[in-house]
Amino acid sequence: MALDALRYASSFARHGLAPFLRQLTGEVTFADVLARHARARPDALALEVEGQRLGYRELADSAQAAAERLAELGARVGDVVALVGRNSLGYVAALLGAAASGVTLALVHPELAEEPLRQALRTGNARFVLCETELASTVTEATSLPCATFDAGSAAPFGSPRGSLELAPSRKSVDFALVFTSGTTGAPKACRLPHTRVLAAACLFGAPLFDFRVTDKLLCVLPLHHGSPLMLGLGTCLVTGTPLILERRFSASALPSVARRTGATALLYVGDLGRLLLATPESPHDREHGLRVAVGNGLAADVWERFRARFGIEQVREFYAATESPVGILNLAGRLGSVGNLPYAWMFGLKLARLDAEGELLRNAEGRLVECGVDEPGELLVRARKSGLGVYHGYVDQGATEARLIRNAFRLGDAMFRTHDVLRRDRDGYYYFVERGGDSYRYRGENVAVGEVERELLATPGVRESLVTGLPIPGYDGRLGLAVLVTEASFDVHALASLAQRLPRSALPRFVRQVPALSRTSSLKLKRRAWAEDGVDPERVADPMWVLDQGRYRPLSSETYRDVLTGKLRL
Repeated sequence: MALDALRYASSFARHGLAPFLRQLTGEVTFADVLARHARARPDALALEVEGQRLGYRELADSAQAAAERLAELGARVGDVVALVGRNSLGYVAALLGAAASGVTLALVHPELAEEPLRQALRTGNARFVLCETELASTVTEATSLPCATFDAGSAAPFGSPRGSLELAPSRKSVDFALVFTSGTTGAPKACRLPHTRVLAAACLFGAPLFDFRVTDKLLCVLPLHHGSPLMLGLGTCLVTGTPLILERRFSASALPSVARRTGATALLYVGDLGRLLLATPESPHDREHGLRVAVGNGLAADVWERFRARFGIEQVREFYAATESPVGILNLAGRLGSVGNLPYAWMFGLKLARLDAEGELLRNAEGRLVECGVDEPGELLVRARKSGLGVYHGYVDQGATEARLIRNAFRLGDAMFRTHDVLRRDRDGYYYFVERGGDSYRYRGENVAVGEVERELLATPGVRESLVTGLPIPGYDGRLGLAVLVTEASFDVHALASLAQRLPRSALPRFVRQVPALSRTSSLKLKRRAWAEDGVDPERVADPMWVLDQGRYRPLSSETYRDVLTGKLRL
């Protein structure tokens, strides 16, 4: 760990020290960083999006034009504007223009429609909407909020600015963005990302992980409405002056050629990206790229070595973080299967708390939580601070903010942030992800709150009781959703098709099982783990079951289940 601490300090000194120290006093936002680059190195490459290449001065001009569009829409300092779109120059310009003008952007998933979209707008307290033209009809059908559009494919998505990038006063006390996350329970929540938080993540986290050099370029195929690509992708590139290459949509088969064509040397990933790449046919061109480092989270140990070996990437650096979490863990050493360790961990108060048989936090006779021993899995808790390093900002909803805290945890008066993730720590201080805890599971980089899905299932005709859990299925990172239903005689599985209008696509259960009754604990809690352990193998489970295939649920047979396991049927 001493070597990791030295490696971290060295990289931090090279890449993150000066801007981070300034942002602690509230004097810097990403817009300030952009303006500084535009003055010092106006023609240096800042952003490349599917053939469009912009220098810092051009990007600053686009950001100013976006700020002017926001002002024309009526947005002022402190207002929340929902941004709906996919990766594009316009999306980046909107983010930086909002930072310059003091507007907070609520980053809405572009695939949401109807009630899920309306719910996101309500949750973020949006007063206006800014969306790309391609999605305008979906937005206007869902809301009557004032809406402005931009052309995602244009080299000047907001037109020409009237002047150079202006940094409005009194903008630093507002949030940079709201990112929607389910956390672990209930409906999606709007997680607050203040300017200090995103800059700290970029400087303290992203810069040491990538350890960028002057010749580097970062390839990001992940959507910017997620916290990781926003802070560690766009953010880290801005604070280090590294060009960012954005792809509008991800294609596993095209990724090596994109890296080769663009000259990318670094890649930001999520776990399932590695599996999807490995699932493509091997090619003699797999190693014909310049990628030297890949940074991300959720890469399973069984994929790690195959991913690195096949594509010839020198360094794979995994990390652990959550959008809401006050701190994260990073693996600078590249230790196989680990999310890393936290240099100077004593500053952040990380603890693993022991769980009982049903996954609940265990308290001792004095009513305090019990810390785990070496290699003992437990829920990761983080000290929640009100200021300084490791401050917990929470959500727009103060009730949701408080719900993520556990008080009087290890001693009287303390407050710990609950990650609801189960990890273990080895003798060397390295952490390893075990599973997603709490009432949620993770599917392809998205958190799925089971409570939200269960409520929508209960609103389906013929469903009396519902339980949702995540299944570990070979070949998939994270888990696939299983809905266990107690139904009326009139139940028709085709009625579940309506879920697609009420839930995000990531939350749709991939499997459905019909049972006579749901098992519960003595305290009447649903036994989710038992259903997950049963699985959905028709050779072992006699209950009627269905699988989601191209938007429809069809009976799950042994042959169909084999198709799922072999990848012939992708869920």
